[in-house]
Amino acid sequence: MLESVIFGKNFKKKLAADGKSFVIEEKYLQHAYRFLSTLRSCLLLSYDGLYSYFISVSETLPSSCKLELEKLDLKVRLSELSDKVTEIEDPNDLAEAINSSLILLSSQLLNLWGKFLQSSLKIEQEKKQIKVRSALNRL
Repeated sequence: MLESVIFGKNFKKKLAADGKSFVIEEKYLQHAYRFLSTLRSCLLLSYDGLYSYFISVSETLPSSCKLELEKLDLKVRLSELSDKVTEIEDPNDLAEAINSSLILLSSQLLNLWGKFLQSSLKIEQEKKQIKVRSALNRL
């Protein structure tokens, strides 16, 4: 299943001349690299967009609602992930490497999303506390 997603729906392993290993045709390798490049770019752009939005919203918040954020250097991250994938000598390991790369990026995006939600919850709690204090002051 993973291999058909990474290499394309028509992917079939071919037995190498030695009869012990498999060879992946160039067209399937190119599909895998394009697939990775597209998804990786989407995830990194999503991270960057959410991070930028989070920072712009956070500028107006009280310090009690602000959270520490890790800013990813997207160019460096992209380069690191590209290097890891291109260093793979056995094309049969490529699907797992691509999967691992996408899982890592997805987890970083999910972590940022969790912090965004956590900050939003803090803001709502702060607003409720202000309303309660305001109501008590009127009494």
